[in-house]
Amino acid sequence: MKFISIANAKGGVGKTTTAVNMSAGLATLGKKVLLIDLDYQANATFACLERNAEAPTIADVLINDVNIKEAILPVSKNLDLLPSNIDLIGADTKLSSQPGRDLVLSVALEGLDENSYDYVIADLPPNVGVMALNGMGASDLVIIPIQMEFYAMKSVNIIIDLIKAVKARLNRRLAISGALATMFDSRNIICNTCLQEMRESFKDLAFNTAIRSNVSLAVAPARGMNIFKHEPKSHGAQDYLDFCKEFLRREGDQINVK
Repeated sequence: MKFISIANAKGGVGKTTTAVNMSAGLATLGKKVLLIDLDYQANATFACLERNAEAPTIADVLINDVNIKEAILPVSKNLDLLPSNIDLIGADTKLSSQPGRDLVLSVALEGLDENSYDYVIADLPPNVGVMALNGMGASDLVIIPIQMEFYAMKSVNIIIDLIKAVKARLNRRLAISGALATMFDSRNIICNTCLQEMRESFKDLAFNTAIRSNVSLAVAPARGMNIFKHEPKSHGAQDYLDFCKEFLRREGDQINVK
């Protein structure tokens, strides 16, 4: 079981879109996946359930000692969800004054059998607070979605510095899996410039796949769906499937689905 955080300190860069559709894509490719929504905005939860989640949620797991298995909901074949809701704000506040606050999720995950899932994917909030630290504290890998525009590129150093700090002080095994270009439009000069800059900066850690701007990717979560359920023949579905295959190749993992 490998734990992956999807993280960026800037909002609106395709972080939740990537968490949801990477989870669904890996499930489509035959991997058993648990998606954890660590953002109080709960957009990943709505994208999976088409509704707000009721207790128990990730907040109950973190502050009320609810067993993690009791809060997990099935979404589709090979895909489960540990949902979030607005209660996570209270959890963040309560944990901020407690010892070991950054490792509460790591402890909760011990309630899962090692063979329950191939991958656990966490959608982190767009900040450097307690939930982001819990996600990275439990993670093996971090994937950084980067919108192909100037300000999104400028903000990347914030999340890089956080990853370095977590690795040094909290989680020695933490590593960057790669940077993923999102909202890419090949007709846009700025997008092409940002893509080149990202690949020069991250080198081998930059994924070859770029997620193209696609209306279906914006519509799908509003309908409580991932892109493979909403519009499986769209550019968005193809790009995220290609990304998942590239990720599995990097991990030396096999695609199970025929």
